[in-house]
Amino acid sequence: MSSSWSSRSLRNDETAWNSLHSTNKVAELKYRHVHPLLKHNIGCNVDDDKLLNGGLGWQDFIGLSAFEKNAFTFKSVTDLSFLPKDGNLIASEFGTRDNAIGKISIFDQNSKLLTSFQTEDRGAYMSSFGTTAVEDDKFAVCTGDGVAIWNIDGNLVNLMSDSKIQNCCHITKLKDGLLAVTSMKGDEDNCISLWDIRTSQAISKFGCRPRATGNKTARVSRQQEIALPWFIASDSKLNVHVVDRSSGCIKVYDTKSKRFVRQYDASGVGARCIAGSLHPQGISLDEDDNALVVDDVTQQLVIFDRYGELVRKLPLHLPPKCRLWSIALNRGGSHRSAGSVSRLAAVAVVHKRPHVHVYQLDVNRDRGRNKSSLT
Repeated sequence: MSSSWSSRSLRNDETAWNSLHSTNKVAELKYRHVHPLLKHNIGCNVDDDKLLNGGLGWQDFIGLSAFEKNAFTFKSVTDLSFLPKDGNLIASEFGTRDNAIGKISIFDQNSKLLTSFQTEDRGAYMSSFGTTAVEDDKFAVCTGDGVAIWNIDGNLVNLMSDSKIQNCCHITKLKDGLLAVTSMKGDEDNCISLWDIRTSQAISKFGCRPRATGNKTARVSRQQEIALPWFIASDSKLNVHVVDRSSGCIKVYDTKSKRFVRQYDASGVGARCIAGSLHPQGISLDEDDNALVVDDVTQQLVIFDRYGELVRKLPLHLPPKCRLWSIALNRGGSHRSAGSVSRLAAVAVVHKRPHVHVYQLDVNRDRGRNKSSLT
C-alpha cells in the first residue's frame, strides 16, 4: 500500500474509510482523543471551592465558564434534549410525589435560560417525564398518561393518550412523525409503544414481558424481554436502544418488524453480556449510531459502536454524592471529523440539588499533541 494512501487522506471519502477500518475501529478513532470538558453548570449555585474540593481538576477537566453563577434551580431531576436547528437545550423536570406538576425549561447554547413554564392543558396541570425534539421548534414530553407536543413558546400543540398504556416514561423520535415510548406497566405489561403524531394515536406495542402462565414453552426468551424499560434512543435504521434496568444492559428492537435484535453491555454483545458490568441510565446516539450511555455507579460515559461493542469509557469526574441520570447530544460531525470540538453533551445529575452539566467533548487535553491525528 502506498504510504500516501493513509487514514488521514481518506477522511473525506466515507466508503474508503469504512472499507479500511472496522466499525469498532472507526468509533475508537473518533473518540480516541476526546475528553469531556465541563463548560456550563445549570441549576447548581455551590461555591467554586466546593466543586474543586469534590475532586474536580481545574486545569485538566473544567472550563473557566463552568462556575459562572446561575440563579436558576431545578426542583427535580431532568430529562434532556437538544433542538436540532439552534442547539437550544430542553429540560423536562421529572414528576415526583413532591413535585407532581411538570415543568419545562429551555436554555440557549450558553446555558442562559430562555423560557420556563409548567405543563398544563386548559388549566389542568400534568406531569412531565422524558422529552425529545420532534422539529426545530417543537418537542415531545411524556406525561405519564401519554405524550404531549409543545412548541418553544410554551403552547400545547398536541396531546395523545391511550387507555391501554400507562406510565409513559421516556421517549425518542423516529422518522415520518413516529415516536417510540417506554412504559413501566399497562395492559399486557406493555413496554415499548409507537405513537403517530399525525393521527395522535398509539399504533403498536412490543417488547413486553408476558405474565407468567405456568407454561414454560409459551414464554418468550428472557433475553428478548424487558422487565424495567427505562431510557430509550433510536438509530438511523429505525432500531430503538432501550435501557433495561432489571438486567443492566441495553436491548435493541427493530421498530419495523417489532423483533428483538440484540442486547449489549460493557462485557459484550448477546451471550457475552455479564450482569453488573454496566449500570445504565440515560442513553443517546451520535450521527454514526454510536451509543453513549451514562453509568450512574462508575460516573462514566460509556461509548459503544453501532453494533454494541465497547469502544471506551470517559470519566466525568463528578463531585461526591452525585449520580448520573440522563444525557443528550447536540449535532456534531461524522467520524471523519474527529478533531471537531463542536459536540456538546448535556448530562443531568442527581443530587440534593438537581443540576445539569454541559460538557464539550473536546479533543485531547494535552495541548502539545496533534489533536487531529487519527493514527
